[in-house]
This record gives sequence, C-alpha cells and structure tokens, in this order.
Amino acid sequence: MNNIGQNIKIVRSQANLKQRELAEKLGVSEAMICQWETGKRIPKKETIKKIADGLGVSPSDLIGPEWFDLQAGPERLKELREDVSQIQAFEQYLKTLGYSVSYEGSADSEELNVVLIKGKEKTTFTGGQFDEFKKAIADSVEYQIWQQRNKK
Repeated sequence: MNNIGQNIKIVRSQANLKQRELAEKLGVSEAMICQWETGKRIPKKETIKKIADGLGVSPSDLIGPEWFDLQAGPERLKELREDVSQIQAFEQYLKTLGYSVSYEGSADSEELNVVLIKGKEKTTFTGGQFDEFKKAIADSVEYQIWQQRNKK
C-alpha cells in the first residue's frame, strides 16, 4: 500500500478532479485528500473502497493485488497461500512425469477446467474431477516419495 497516495493522485488527475472536488464527493476535507496523496495518512480499507468508487476505479487499481489480501484477512490469506503451495507442488510433480498443466476458463468463474498435455495427448478435467484426481494421486506411494524427496 506504499503507493496508494501516488495512485490516488494519478487517478484523480486523470479524472480531471481537483482535490477539493474529490473531497466533496467523498464527504471529507481537502486536507485529508492532501494527506492521503502525500502519504502522511493511509486510508482505512472501507475508505479505500469509497475513494475508488468516487474515482470510478476498483480498489485494486489504487493499491494493487494487496487489496485482495486485505479483503481475505490474515487467516484466509494463510489458507490460500497453503492451497497455492500445494497446487504448485502437484503441478511440479506432474511435470516430472512429462505433463504440462494449463487452465481453461475464467478465474472468476465457478468452473475452471484443468488441461493435462503429454505429447499429443490432451486430457481436460473439470475442477471437481481434477480435485478427485489430485486426491487419488496424493494417496499414491510414488507421490508420497516424491514429496519427501522434494521438501523444501
């Protein structure tokens, strides 16, 4: 969130708004806008959302991917990081077997397909099917041994 003040200023300028005009839109003082833009104060999460709405952008446009971290909270963020780590390890295992892994569909959608390719063979799994596939592989002796050998 180090750049939030600079980003507010840039987006405000691009929207051809003066600090006073943005302050009026948000119901805060012009001095507050100045403090945010100079980094003397950092707006709270709820305020970031209001600023973004007032500027017609998303909060992530103002603070970047950190916005999603703030939304998730520390416990959920820890879970998500563990999930990503497990997925990366599983993908790495599949690569050692000669498979390439790709994804089809939007990350925003409920159903993201997973595609495994080895040579000219291509297999597409729905998210649910791939979860079952991962569970079956995770219980295999070969995967357990690979994990032990590749622990960091």
